Amino acid sequence: MTRLEKLGMELNKLYSRKDKLEERISLLEEKYREEENTQIQNIVHGANLTPQQLARLIQYASVNTPKKDLLEVLGEEEHNEKMGK
Repeated sequence: MTRLEKLGMELNKLYSRKDKLEERISLLEEKYREEENTQIQNIVHGANLTPQQLARLIQYASVNTPKKDLLEVLGEEEHNEKMGK
């Protein structure tokens, strides 16, 4: 077997692995989104909010919540974790 043939075989194997990994990534991204949506739904249902109430709350919060108040709600530790400190 020539060096070129060996390189070609190795390249084909890597392309095959790449395709399989891309498929696994897509499936995992879908599962992640589904779980994220489930958690959001649980939070909304736990707060007994209708979709309309939730929409108004989000709209209000996006305009009227000062950053300082948000940090107090999140807590300083959670904020530091998100900021990588």
